[in-house]
Amino acid sequence: MVIVTFLLIWLQVHFIAVNMGKIPNIPKLVAEALGVAIIVVLTTYILMPITTKYILGWWLFPKKAFPTKDDNDEDNNKNSPPSLEITNHTNSISSSLKQQQQQEDDLETGKEEP
Repeated sequence: MVIVTFLLIWLQVHFIAVNMGKIPNIPKLVAEALGVAIIVVLTTYILMPITTKYILGWWLFPKKAFPTKDDNDEDNNKNSPPSLEITNHTNSISSSLKQQQQQEDDLETGKEEP
């Protein structure tokens, strides 16, 4: 990825920044700043996303050659209801809240726990 980034920046500097200095009646420092701004915008929002997603996507985001059982389970369960663990955790929270509410009600009515 370092080589790709180097090539993207180098090509832009070679073609864009050099030509910014050729604009007549513009100070050299302003031309340099304009060239850098154009390179940063091109790299950040246009060239790097295209390079990452379409040109080098096969290398950066490889598909597994031999999917494991866990990978298949994840694919099959994408649209399934929440897991039992989450349901059990939610039920335990609900029962704790009910128990706490019952204790508060008992204190208000004057009942004490045995």
